[in-house]
Amino acid sequence: DLKRIALLGWSEAQRNENLRVTMRGFYVAFRDLLAAAAARWKEAGLLHGNSSPDNVAKALLAVILGFVVEAAIIGDAGPEDIAAGLGGLGVNKGDFR
Repeated sequence: DLKRIALLGWSEAQRNENLRVTMRGFYVAFRDLLAAAAARWKEAGLLHGNSSPDNVAKALLAVILGFVVEAAIIGDAGPEDIAAGLGGLGVNKGDFR
């Protein structure tokens, strides 16, 4: 299960500086891609006018990483659950396609 492997990697990165640097680079690059997507959404009018694409990317990455933890440890969270929960917060999954 890749989610459990991710948790092990995150744990190991706390004591292994080389791994932490490698993982940080991966996550920063991924967050940059999320920021670029958020900038496109903002240009399309899908985000509030005062939204920062960088902050939106940070929030999205937190949701994604939190999903990995919740799914790996609790085991009852699926993508549909997260989409429904975000919908309850006013985020329409159709807005981000």
